[in-house]
Amino acid sequence: MVYFSKHMEAVPPSATLKTAQLVFQLERQGIKVIRLDAGQPDFDTPEVIKNAAIKAIKEGFTFYTSSRGIIDLREAIAKRFDKEDVEIDPEKNIIVTPGAKFAVLSSLFATIEPGDQVIIPTPNWVSYFSMIQMAGGIQVPITSPNTKMINEDKILENLNYKTKMILIDYPCNPTGNILTEEEQKFLHDIVLDEDLFLLSDETYRELYYTEKKPKTMLCCEDLHDNLIIIDGFSKTYSMTGWRLGYVIGSKKLIDLVDKFQQNSTTHPTSFVQKAGIVALNQAYEEVEKMRNIFKQRRDMMMEILDKIPEIECTIPNGAFYAFPHIKNPKMDSSAFAYNLLKTKKVSVISGNPFGPGGEHHVRLSFATSSEQIKEGLKRLTEFISENQQNVS
Repeated sequence: MVYFSKHMEAVPPSATLKTAQLVFQLERQGIKVIRLDAGQPDFDTPEVIKNAAIKAIKEGFTFYTSSRGIIDLREAIAKRFDKEDVEIDPEKNIIVTPGAKFAVLSSLFATIEPGDQVIIPTPNWVSYFSMIQMAGGIQVPITSPNTKMINEDKILENLNYKTKMILIDYPCNPTGNILTEEEQKFLHDIVLDEDLFLLSDETYRELYYTEKKPKTMLCCEDLHDNLIIIDGFSKTYSMTGWRLGYVIGSKKLIDLVDKFQQNSTTHPTSFVQKAGIVALNQAYEEVEKMRNIFKQRRDMMMEILDKIPEIECTIPNGAFYAFPHIKNPKMDSSAFAYNLLKTKKVSVISGNPFGPGGEHHVRLSFATSSEQIKEGLKRLTEFISENQQNVS
């Protein structure tokens, strides 16, 4: 009898995609589900972007490209950072990938060796843990306070000779927290002092609800040899199914990521890259509209959550998620999410897959209509009330 890889058998499935599959099963049965689990915008991809892809297909741009992505797209990515006074060489320091998730995975394989430790402030995006495991690394989750991105003291306590990287998601999925200037300075200093990699996944950086746009870690020029910046088009431009992302880093990093890409996916889809150029250069107004609507929905969601006595929730300043804490729960967060879906037909993501600090929380997405948010939170309130009544 042949045996499959025990290494891959030990890797857990994505908790967010697992929830989506359960919802799809219910919907195929004709059951209407209120979806507060969505990890994607509910807006259509802007027409100008779709038209660019169609034009590229009609013009025959459907064949192999450079494994690093077409140079026009890499130049457009570099130009995006000009406004932030960050200079990037599109030839040496950028590679385009089939999605930001693949950008993270390939970067981990380029930097992590078996036994290397990766510090992850938590709660944090569920797939980081699996990808570190796939690359042979060891996860070192550090629980952060509700209102902060990182716990500086705990990070210092857990540094040792095996520490290779600190990985942050900024703004954070699931909490919506963003780095303060003090936290950025701490990361800058510790990465330089200890000669670590800093992987900063900035996929949600355009979706912010503060007065100023969060600063990219690329603003720390003396860190560029240690930085791995991940970004993509999925969330900002409502292009989740298009699978387009990129890595910015040192020439050595990009060369190694390029090797990984050459021997796996070859390159991102040709005509999707053409659409990416138009997204960067022509979709400013659409992004602004989406961000304003997300902010309105966030404010409405927080106003409703604030009226539920059994819930505490920090106001998210980025992304499109809230991560409320359920006070004195009678079940763990996985059971809470499952029973909420089963009895009230409301889908949320349980908090425990996001790492330490996630238990007794659920992730709620406001990347859905105001009507869905109101109805979903109404049913959530009913579920909490009924659960407490049944327990008593």
